[in-house]
Amino acid sequence: MKAAPFDYLRADDLAHSLSLLQEHGGDAKLLAGGQSLVPMMAMRLARPALLVDIHRLQELKTLQRRGAVMTIGGGVRQRTLEDDTGFQSTLPLAARALRWVGHLQTRNRGTVGGSLVHADPSAELPLAALILNAVLELQSAEGGARTMDAADLFLGPMFTATGETECLTAIDWPVWEAAGTGAAFEEIAIRLDDFALASAGAQVHLDAAGVCVQAAFGAGGVDGTPRAWTTKPCAPPPPMRPPPASPATTSTQAPNTAATSPPCSSSACSGRPRRLLSNKGKTMSKPVFFSIKVNGIVRQAAVEPRTTLVDFLREGLGLTGTHIGCEHGVFGAFSVLLEGDPVRSCCMFAVQADGLSVTTVEGLAPERGKLSVIQDAFYEKHALQCGYCTPGMLIACHSLVERHPHPDEGQIREAISGNLCLCTGYQQIVDAVKHATSPQGGKEQAHG
Repeated sequence: MKAAPFDYLRADDLAHSLSLLQEHGGDAKLLAGGQSLVPMMAMRLARPALLVDIHRLQELKTLQRRGAVMTIGGGVRQRTLEDDTGFQSTLPLAARALRWVGHLQTRNRGTVGGSLVHADPSAELPLAALILNAVLELQSAEGGARTMDAADLFLGPMFTATGETECLTAIDWPVWEAAGTGAAFEEIAIRLDDFALASAGAQVHLDAAGVCVQAAFGAGGVDGTPRAWTTKPCAPPPPMRPPPASPATTSTQAPNTAATSPPCSSSACSGRPRRLLSNKGKTMSKPVFFSIKVNGIVRQAAVEPRTTLVDFLREGLGLTGTHIGCEHGVFGAFSVLLEGDPVRSCCMFAVQADGLSVTTVEGLAPERGKLSVIQDAFYEKHALQCGYCTPGMLIACHSLVERHPHPDEGQIREAISGNLCLCTGYQQIVDAVKHATSPQGGKEQAHG
């Protein structure tokens, strides 16, 4: 399925985005990474009339340590944190949770704030924020700024206590004393980095004598919201209970139920609930002009906002090497490089790539008549199988080798974990990457 028609605007700054939310009310929704929102729109679980793109707002990309608090902007990409050594050492539980968030293609686009407001009960970052008792900073044009404890944010599956005109601008994460602090995060999933069936995280602090003086732990995927406890390790946790059948809450990511929800009566909630099924029967949207560099060539076009990047590449430019699968980010054959990073081209709209550089599988070859090192290794090691997953696999492996010229088998398998091969031909792919990064395989070969 495709997203229902909507209009698209890119915010100039935070104040502009808040004013647009205020102007359009429940008919508008913020678009950051879009890794949760775009699939929901494709499945018609969300139908905003207007998307306000805030992914490039530098105001939302704060990453700063201030004493016993680390502030992370709502628009900080998950991959940015993954590569930040300060974050890894300062917030060990959150760092371990982040390792489990989706696949590499997901983390390259997904934002911290987007994961929190999506409020999936199995998501890793909401659980980490709850365990550590993070404090959220929200802003709206009419109400200004306010703060909220993570414990007050999650009210039900994909329901949060944010107002319809609010933006989650930053998250303040408490920093525990480094010496004596340890953390762990584990989850069970059908395949590596897939949606969690259940997860658990804990962080403890021991004094100089080895006595536990502070502990916090929690579980995800076991209730309608993540659950956390900060009691002593020997004290039993309170019993879990299902969420209320019809909570009077604000929904930021509503399931496919009614088009509206009752007004929020909670003191923690500001404004009316977001109305996600509210595009008023729109059948067409105003085309958006954009410019994009694809495989080194600048292309300009006017497209309907709901045109995904994969559809533009295939139908607009005739680059059919990028394949379409599930269209909500699971299959992986749709992977392309965006500014050098692998992303899910079915989970972003073409207009989001305005001014950016995209490389498809057709652009991996160094020149006509030659294969890249990775492509040649796939040829040599019979890693093609039926060929349908091959473009996405090549993109994933190319990116891996760019970052890690000599990856081990674990790194290779993790890199391709976001790509499904229905022929179950993973071993030949692993062998191909090993061959490409070996001394005898690391040369470009011509196969005309």
